[in-house]
Amino acid sequence: MTSLTIFNPRMAVPALAALLSLSLTLPAATARAEGTPPASAAAAGTDRTFAAEADALKACGSDPVVWINKKHSVYHLKTSRWYGKTKGGAYACQGDMEKAGHHLAKDERAAPAAGTSGQPASPK
Repeated sequence: MTSLTIFNPRMAVPALAALLSLSLTLPAATARAEGTPPASAAAAGTDRTFAAEADALKACGSDPVVWINKKHSVYHLKTSRWYGKTKGGAYACQGDMEKAGHHLAKDERAAPAAGTSGQPASPK
């Protein structure tokens, strides 16, 4: 008859090492799943936000200022009813938000690029 071993010290160390490595990778995976922009975007300085619209206007220059809803990684144009109104949001430059991986709200049209009329080119 064989005896039942409840605790095997030889197996405890590898099992604990596996659990520890799993716990170290979970926070990063959870942050990505929640819509947080990649760390590389923040490190590159493309995720600049401002508490005041005036500060964003100074920093953005000709780039349109948008309202970023950080929780959902969505930005709103100045013509949107949500501009400046969502919780946890901030003002930012549209180009920076696109580079950081944020996207325009589904129910809004993109602002024309700086220096264009927004009209399609006429055929020649």
